[in-house]
Amino acid sequence: MYRVNFFLLILIFFGIFYSNVYSFDVDGFKNGMSQKELRENLNDWKFDKIEERDNFIRAWDIPDSGAKRWYVFTFCNTKLNSVQKDIKPSMKNFILLFQKLTSIHGKPIDSHVEMSIDSIGETNSISFHWANGKDLITLSYHVFPNNDQLAVRYENDSKCSK
Repeated sequence: MYRVNFFLLILIFFGIFYSNVYSFDVDGFKNGMSQKELRENLNDWKFDKIEERDNFIRAWDIPDSGAKRWYVFTFCNTKLNSVQKDIKPSMKNFILLFQKLTSIHGKPIDSHVEMSIDSIGETNSISFHWANGKDLITLSYHVFPNNDQLAVRYENDSKCSK
C-alpha cells in the first residue's frame, strides 16, 4: 500500500511539474489564462487602448503618451494560446533578445530571411524560432519602408478544437 501511495504521489508531482514547465508566462500573462482573467489583469496595466474581438485582445499605448507597449493576445476556446509582445525596434535590442532566448532555450530550431516587394514598397524580415516543450517562441525583426518592428511571440502548440 505504501508503494502505491508513493507511486501516485510521484505521478501527481511530475504531472504538475510537466504542465508548468511547458507553459509560457510573458509578463504575468500565462498560457491557458481565461479571457476574462486576462481582461481583468489588463486593467492594472492602464493601456491607452484595448481592442477586444472574439478570439484576440490587442492592448497598446498611443505613441505620444511616452509609454510604448504593444501586446496581442490570441485565445483558443476562451483560453490564452499566444502572446506577441512588440519591443522598441533596434539592432541592439534584437541582438540582446536573441542572446537571451539562446541562453534560455539553446540554438534556434529554425530561421527565416525574407524580402518582398508590394504596393507599400520593399519589406525585409528575419526570424528565429525556438521550441520549449509545446511552446514555440519566435523572435522577428521586420524592416518596412516607413518603420521597423521587433516582436517576440510565444505560442502554445496544443491543438485548438472548436
